[in-house]
Parts: sequence; C-alpha cells; structure tokens
Amino acid sequence: MADSISDGTDEIGCVALEVRTLLADAIEELTTKGEIGDKARYHRED
Repeated sequence: MADSISDGTDEIGCVALEVRTLLADAIEELTTKGEIGDKARYHRED
C-alpha cells in the first residue's frame, strides 16, 4: 500500500512540474509579445 501512495505522489509531482513548465512557456510567450504589458496598462488607465 505504501508503494501505491509513493507512486501516486511521484505522478502528481511529475504532472505539476509539466504544468509549471507549460505555464512558464505560455507566460514568457505572452510577455515577449507584449500582450500582458498592454493589458496591465489598460487596467491602470481605467
């Protein structure tokens, strides 16, 4: 039973790492295009 818990934790950690990597790539891409910066400016002007 301890083995299955350990395996589940490893799988969750692996998925979390993959999600973080995908999010980091997406944020970097948006920041590079300037979309996030533009949206921040619009919010400040309101």
